[in-house]
Amino acid sequence: MEDVASVMMECVVDGRPIPVHLQQDYLQRRPARTCKVVGDRGSIVADFNALTVDVVTGRGAPETYSWAGFDRNDMFLDELRHFFACIRGEASPLAPVREGAQSVRMALAALESMATGRVVELA
Repeated sequence: MEDVASVMMECVVDGRPIPVHLQQDYLQRRPARTCKVVGDRGSIVADFNALTVDVVTGRGAPETYSWAGFDRNDMFLDELRHFFACIRGEASPLAPVREGAQSVRMALAALESMATGRVVELA
């Protein structure tokens, strides 16, 4: 795990390139863990520390959704329960193996790019 990473990516959706910027910073003080998605009709900001999601559409005031009181450990326990249910044949994986493998390929490409200073293309 890198302490700080800034990764520029381009994804193609329906033949259209979509720029993606991933910024991770585990050194910054006051810790911040957010995910921001910006589109032509608005934006969504998830704040994982505050347990909120802000939705801005330009059609009025932003909407804020809160999960105050959420116990983060429950998320990991639910994941383990689901994993064991899949092993027992009682459930199907929520994320297909191909998607997990693609995530690993993307992470390895980012590491290669940081090490070489070159753009790394994924097929």
